[in-house]
Amino acid sequence: MWQNRISVIAGTDIHHRPLSSESTFCLASVGKLAIALLVLQLVDEGKVSLDTTLGEANRLITGDVRNATLRDALSHRSNIPPILSEELVPYSAGLVPEDIRNACRALDRVPDSGRQIRYSDVAYGLLADVVENCSALPLSECLSGLNRTLGTRLTIGLPPREGYVEVADIPGLYSHTTIAPINSAFWHSLSLPWVAICGAPDDGLRLIGAFAEHRSLLSPQLRTAAISDPDNGMLCGGIPSSPGYLGIGPSPLLTWSPCSWALGAELRGEKSPHWTPKEAHISSFGHVGISGALAWHDPTVGVSWAMVGTRCSHSGWLLRYGPMLGSAVLRSVIRETAA
Repeated sequence: MWQNRISVIAGTDIHHRPLSSESTFCLASVGKLAIALLVLQLVDEGKVSLDTTLGEANRLITGDVRNATLRDALSHRSNIPPILSEELVPYSAGLVPEDIRNACRALDRVPDSGRQIRYSDVAYGLLADVVENCSALPLSECLSGLNRTLGTRLTIGLPPREGYVEVADIPGLYSHTTIAPINSAFWHSLSLPWVAICGAPDDGLRLIGAFAEHRSLLSPQLRTAAISDPDNGMLCGGIPSSPGYLGIGPSPLLTWSPCSWALGAELRGEKSPHWTPKEAHISSFGHVGISGALAWHDPTVGVSWAMVGTRCSHSGWLLRYGPMLGSAVLRSVIRETAA
């Protein structure tokens, strides 16, 4: 999918059900773009600033994580723990959303780790908490507001219905049980803001387009800040390895030096390996997700592309094939421009 055109949607999910434009996909971490947009809209409305701390924005956040600013939480510079450990929040059929929310609120930041990029799902759980507190609305209704503006079909907390695309190759002990991560009604009932937002096949394009200059929902000054690295690309870091949590099995370490990250979106920079091609400009930005979702925008050529998959990305397939897709899109645009 690129610009305003959608390629033929082909293939099936793990139950051999055909995919279509009406299918619903788990966007996984691509949904973090929606959380970031909601926070940035609060900034534009004057309800908070980027330098507001999580604790100032939501008094229910009581752990040391309360001292992290919205800017640092959005851009993964806050030293908020990446995940909720299995010891802290055991995954079982008795788990409820409030258990997860309270565990996030009570966490302390990682001590003495210096300023670096430490990708954090928990940070986005806390940011979603701020959105709900400042808007006095549940996250599902805040997403409905984005839907009305962007034309998306974003949801959270709803059980999989007809047309939901189940994801294969999810690591962990629960993938073939009634509490299977990503695929079960139970998992979706937990309403995990950092990974459980679902949407249409082209919703990743619409989300990343909301950060692009000609389609932005944000004021010009804030949009510029939202797609810029607060440390000018001087930090190292990336995505920490995980022993697994909330039903999903272990994930590998992926770090870069330097590691550029903006306020929600990842910046391409000069990262290698990466899920976008070398032809993509260093200022290009987007996000990927464990479900095989990707959404990216290159402002130098004014083109966006996205993909949604049916296999968990932990196997590394997105790093192998993502660049091929992006390269094909960019080369097509270059040919059309030259013609």
